[in-house]
Amino acid sequence: MKLQKAVKEEIKELMTHTVKETLEQMMPESVETGYVPVERPPRTAYQKTEQLLFNYMNFKKIVQAKKEEIEEIRKYGVPKCAPGFEFVPHTNVPKGIVLPEESVEAAVHSVAKSVEGTVRVIKLIDDAMATLKNDPYYSILEMRYFEGRTQEDIAYYLRCSQKTISQNKSRLVRALAMRLFPDQVVNEIMN
Repeated sequence: MKLQKAVKEEIKELMTHTVKETLEQMMPESVETGYVPVERPPRTAYQKTEQLLFNYMNFKKIVQAKKEEIEEIRKYGVPKCAPGFEFVPHTNVPKGIVLPEESVEAAVHSVAKSVEGTVRVIKLIDDAMATLKNDPYYSILEMRYFEGRTQEDIAYYLRCSQKTISQNKSRLVRALAMRLFPDQVVNEIMN
């Protein structure tokens, strides 16, 4: 009995040592920190397209909020911490001495610049979606991604099977992926 227990302990130590040694060779940082990074495969064009669609309404909200921020700056000026000082956007850190007219235009420019990329993404999505408007199942995209409805709910609303919804959603997302990420789609097909 004691011999079996000793053998088990020896095997356990050997396994622990082997695993630790293997990890040190493969990922030395994981042994020191205890953190083993999980390598995820890169997202496919389809996955990226779905992520864009799921975030589309948030992108629009961000743009609207930035437009409102610009209106407030133009109407009320830049929030001041002391005469002649303005805050760095979204912080309590003063930027420096500026003239009031420069302050407003600089702040407006800064906010407008911060939203340019989001506006471009919205336009890309809108343009790609416009090419599918005549598809009889186009509404699936809007209901699923923009309204957050489930496939079951969409199937009930359109009076068809969930399988029909799933197949057509996938087909439409693939068509959008081809328009949004054409190079990646070709690369995925060829590899």
